Amino acid sequence: VGPRAVLSQDTEVPAERAVMPMSTMAGWHGAVGSIAHQKAYRAHSLEFQQRQDLLRALVGVPLLMVTLSLPYIPTIFVLQSFWQIVDSMFGDQAFNVFSVAVAWIYTHPLWLGFVAVIVLQKRLLVGSFAEQGGGHCPSHWEELRHWLHARLVESHDFTATTHMWVN
Repeated sequence: VGPRAVLSQDTEVPAERAVMPMSTMAGWHGAVGSIAHQKAYRAHSLEFQQRQDLLRALVGVPLLMVTLSLPYIPTIFVLQSFWQIVDSMFGDQAFNVFSVAVAWIYTHPLWLGFVAVIVLQKRLLVGSFAEQGGGHCPSHWEELRHWLHARLVESHDFTATTHMWVN
């Protein structure tokens, strides 16, 4: 059973299969919905894990820092443009009008930019996640791209962004 997968008692997982992360949901009456399976991979060697950790630290973390900061750039330009418009229209009362509207003017471009960055990262860097056959262990690149995508879609920012559309 993978991380964040929830199985109710007496759930059977076929031999040499693994339950995918976040593929199940605990309900009042047990598991709700279907349970997604994938082929179970062999455990990675310690050397593979050490190299992967180094790759994540030297490539993954800086790439995530740049990726997570990209949505702020258009947001700053939107705020500056909005301030200029409000200042020219309201004069002495510009600060009051800007203060009332800044929450909306700040969050929406930021959230839309964050969603755009995730979509671009998924399409350009990560690509598709094809099922590997025969107990194939993922390469360093496959493991890193899965880790990069997971960091973004499991982040608090992504949850806050999706709540805006779902709730």
